[in-house]
Amino acid sequence: LVISSGLAAFDRQTQLRLLKNILETFEHKTIVWVLERPDLCQAFDRVIVVEHGKVVEQGTYAHLMSVHSKLKSLLEAEQS
Repeated sequence: LVISSGLAAFDRQTQLRLLKNILETFEHKTIVWVLERPDLCQAFDRVIVVEHGKVVEQGTYAHLMSVHSKLKSLLEAEQS
């Protein structure tokens, strides 16, 4: 399943509910999801950060948040 901008038109609460339902429905399936909100990526097993068409980092959410990463920088900027 490939989803791009699938949640952009919804409010935060609806985004989380839809994300949860889709992940439950497609459990044990591969989902490629282009996220506009980096904070939603913690729901996925693997995170791939792409910048200017190139993979700049990849790993679990926990790992990327434990090191100085592009994802961590994006989330910190979003909170400011």
